[in-house]
Amino acid sequence: MSKTYYKVTDENLQSAMSHMLHSDLVVSYSVGKWTRPKIVGTKLMVFDNYNNINCKGLFKIIWRVEVEKPSKNGFFVNGIWCREETPMSIFWEKLRLKLKKKKYTPDIPPKGTVFCSAVKLIERVY
Repeated sequence: MSKTYYKVTDENLQSAMSHMLHSDLVVSYSVGKWTRPKIVGTKLMVFDNYNNINCKGLFKIIWRVEVEKPSKNGFFVNGIWCREETPMSIFWEKLRLKLKKKKYTPDIPPKGTVFCSAVKLIERVY
C-alpha cells in the first residue's frame, strides 16, 4: 500500500497560497494529470497527513494526490515574503542553500510538509 498525500488548492485549482505569490510562481493543477513546478529544480509541496492541514475552509479544496520523489527537504519561504520572490531570486537562494547544505530557509514549513517533483490530483476530499 502506498503512502497517502494531500494537496491544498484554491477554487481555481491553483496553489492554495497563489494570492500571496509572484505571478511567475503560481502553479495550476488539473485533476488526473501530473503537474510539475514552473521553475526547474524547485519542488511542489503537499502534506503527509490530513490532520496537519490547518487551512480547512477559507475557500480551499483538499485533494488526495499521488506524488513523485517525495522528500522532507526543500526550499520554503513563509507566505509573508512570497510576493518578493521571483524566479531569479529563488535561483540564487537555492544556490546559497546548496552551498550551505541546508534543508530550507528562511522559515520552517508547516508540520507534515513534503516536497515533491510532481503532483497528480486524484480525489477531492474536502
